[in-house]
Amino acid sequence: MLYVMCGLPGSGKSTFARWIGGYIISTDKIRKFLTGKENDFSYDELVFHLAREMIKYFLARGEDVVYDATNLRRRQRKIIKNIAGFQPIILIWLDCPLSIALARNAKRSWSVPESVIRKMAKNFEPPQKEEGFFVWRIPCKNGVCKRKLKKKLFPGNRRKIQNA
Repeated sequence: MLYVMCGLPGSGKSTFARWIGGYIISTDKIRKFLTGKENDFSYDELVFHLAREMIKYFLARGEDVVYDATNLRRRQRKIIKNIAGFQPIILIWLDCPLSIALARNAKRSWSVPESVIRKMAKNFEPPQKEEGFFVWRIPCKNGVCKRKLKKKLFPGNRRKIQNA
């Protein structure tokens, strides 16, 4: 199974990805490995190439994979859909207001420039079922994705969820 995270920086994608389990392929972690910084976008062509290759590798082994990246544009999601082929894909869209994403981003030990996040929000193309994904839209209210929903979606990870 392939889970594809979708949302602005600061929307909670990485936190949610940890609740799912499986192999988490995070573009932020790949950036940090290559450059020492999660917010250094200078090698993004290589970052996304490595992420795609890792997705292919783990799916071919029959592993569950969580792709932790913003995936805000249809063309980005189409590339992942093509890699997965006939594998089932669940796209988890953390629908977080821009103001909350910006506030969370500002509290990180590392942050994405506010101008970059605003541009991403402006250019965001909401996922559509016609793209070939099962789309789970999870609205974030008051900055929190409902804990009950997480328990319902991922009952096997209750201890992790309760301790989060």
